[in-house]
Amino acid sequence: MKYTDSDKVEFPPGLVGEVAEYILASAHRPVSKIALAGAIAYVASIAGRAYNVSGTGLNLYLLLIAATGRGKEAVSSAIDVLTAEVSRSIPNISSYVGPTAASYQGLVRYMSDKNQNSIVQMQGEAGIWLQELCSPKASDVSKGYQRFLLDVYTKSGHGRSVKPMVYADATKNTKPLLSPALTIFGDTTESEFIKSLSDSMISSGLLPRFLTVDYAGPRVSNNLERNPIPSDSLIEGLCALVSQSEALNSENVAIDVECDEDGKKALDDFDEFCDDRINEAVDERLVHLYNRGHLKVLKLSALIAVGCNVYDPIISVEHVDYAVKIVKADIESMIARFTSGEVVTSENRDEMQLDKVRECINFYVNASWGEVSKYCNASHREMFSGKVIPFAYIQRKLSGIAAFKSSSKSTSDAIKSTLKTLCDMGEIIEVEKSVAKANYRSDALCYRLKK
Repeated sequence: MKYTDSDKVEFPPGLVGEVAEYILASAHRPVSKIALAGAIAYVASIAGRAYNVSGTGLNLYLLLIAATGRGKEAVSSAIDVLTAEVSRSIPNISSYVGPTAASYQGLVRYMSDKNQNSIVQMQGEAGIWLQELCSPKASDVSKGYQRFLLDVYTKSGHGRSVKPMVYADATKNTKPLLSPALTIFGDTTESEFIKSLSDSMISSGLLPRFLTVDYAGPRVSNNLERNPIPSDSLIEGLCALVSQSEALNSENVAIDVECDEDGKKALDDFDEFCDDRINEAVDERLVHLYNRGHLKVLKLSALIAVGCNVYDPIISVEHVDYAVKIVKADIESMIARFTSGEVVTSENRDEMQLDKVRECINFYVNASWGEVSKYCNASHREMFSGKVIPFAYIQRKLSGIAAFKSSSKSTSDAIKSTLKTLCDMGEIIEVEKSVAKANYRSDALCYRLKK
């Protein structure tokens, strides 16, 4: 059976659409949404600093969400080919594709050392990365990275800057970054992304800064007719954009992207739409999501306009309508994740913890030893036969669950607190230590279902 892209999206006009067409044509498993997300990120990395709209650069934080094996790797492969082709004429193109940095200091140092203030950071396994950044138990390094991402997003406009970092070891000092345009292209699976989501991720402003693109379709069949060679016209278009951006960046100036009359009205209409959603909202999460909606539409509209004319870009109603469609889908899918109950929030965390422990216990008492043994010690075999549940099993099975990882308590303490609640509710009983010692030669904490 041949599987095709069942969740297609049309591409915008100009260079963004042309890059997307190439990513799609060169992909082993062509998916239009994946190609679109990659194209936006790549063009934004080049144009992000050289062009401004309403006082901000055109850098974007993008997050592609798709299941494993759906062809997400097509983006990095296509970008490598396009970069190599353009570098024949403009070698510096390679510096626009930045590293995956373990710390924000490393990222700043890369941009500072390379004197390259417009880059795309390719962030694989972005769901796990966001979990590390946004966890209540995040390290100081991760907390610093999150603060940096919040700050640098708004610093791409002409005249803005990120201050230099100074260390005791002067060789580690960094220069100020003038109008740094950091674009992020992250990819993740839905399951890992869900684990990263929380109320605080929205209220901090980090999640609303991301433009998410969801692909929920099947794994498409291998494209045996794929074309990995970009057209001459595409390379010429990219060279024109890079040359213009290089010239503007070298002089520390930026082109302000203007709107025609219909484009301005469309932007104003969407701004009013966001105002209405914010003023009507009874859920604070909606306020944060719609608050960034107009800015994302502005940036994306301007980016499409630049791709249509690198020398005199003008935002038209066509550009705005396209950007509004993409941003609305982003906001609506995010709202759906929270309203569906999939995401751990302050309102549902306790109930989700109870449900996860119940599922864990029910699995134990109904499964075979072979199914539960990977979470147990060999010494637990007798307990398993007696339907006695060791705490060690519960902890190992639930240690990676978002409902516990997102707690302000340690994971172990959060699980123990939930077990105590189930004991108080009369659903389980803690086995007395003397009984566990006599019957199972164990001093370990353990439980059984109440008969």
